[in-house]
Amino acid sequence: MKLNYTQTARLMKNILIILILFFSITTYSQDYNALWKDIESLENEGLTKSAFKKLKSIEVLAEKDNNQTQQIKTLLYKSKYILTLEEDAQLKIVNTIKQSINTSNFPKKNILQNVLANLYWSYFKQNRW
Repeated sequence: MKLNYTQTARLMKNILIILILFFSITTYSQDYNALWKDIESLENEGLTKSAFKKLKSIEVLAEKDNNQTQQIKTLLYKSKYILTLEEDAQLKIVNTIKQSINTSNFPKKNILQNVLANLYWSYFKQNRW
């Protein structure tokens, strides 16, 4: 599943829309706020690889706290960074989301299924006759 530049841009747009919707609904603790500010500043400085590494600490904390909101947010950010940093990123993102769906419960599972469906729909619209 290899996407061209336009398809990748649309995929990133979909991910960002989901993130914006997600942010408008949720609030999170001060621990997460500080970590997310660090990631945002690294990203603003163009240090995507460093932001990706720092994301791991939030992922571990969210798993430990069983904070599904933060788990989904880290997965979406991880997907965004993988698109930038790796080749064949789309397939890796789809597989990561599928794996997360298989190990998740409501409501995280349903949200991730929606994200995956949107990825498939975007791919279909780009590659149909």
